[in-house]
Amino acid sequence: MGYVSDFVIGVLSNATFALIVFVVAYVNRRWFKRQLMKWTLSGGVCWFCCDLHSVKLQSNLGRYDKVGVAIDAALRHARTLGVDKDIVAEIQALKEIDPADHPSLRGRVDAIIDRCGKLAILNQPGFES
Repeated sequence: MGYVSDFVIGVLSNATFALIVFVVAYVNRRWFKRQLMKWTLSGGVCWFCCDLHSVKLQSNLGRYDKVGVAIDAALRHARTLGVDKDIVAEIQALKEIDPADHPSLRGRVDAIIDRCGKLAILNQPGFES
């Protein structure tokens, strides 16, 4: 009998918790939506940086067909984030570089990353390095 009552108590407590979370989420849905949007943007920044580094990595590993995929992913995340049009044009210009030209590709990608970092510093009030 003890196992059954423990099971019933566990089910009821989980159902009660789920109901409370649902009610709070429903009442505060605008707040939740804003919070999710912030996380979506920060996730986009993370993936944007990973995609740019992936361009260099795929080129260095000789996976030249994957370089274009990484550039397209970087462009998609840059546009989602609303990155400066000049930076988007620089990323688009990476498609014109031969993926086997590692030094040139690496230099251009590093310049894009550096420029994005400088823009982030300029747009973050109170930043101290």
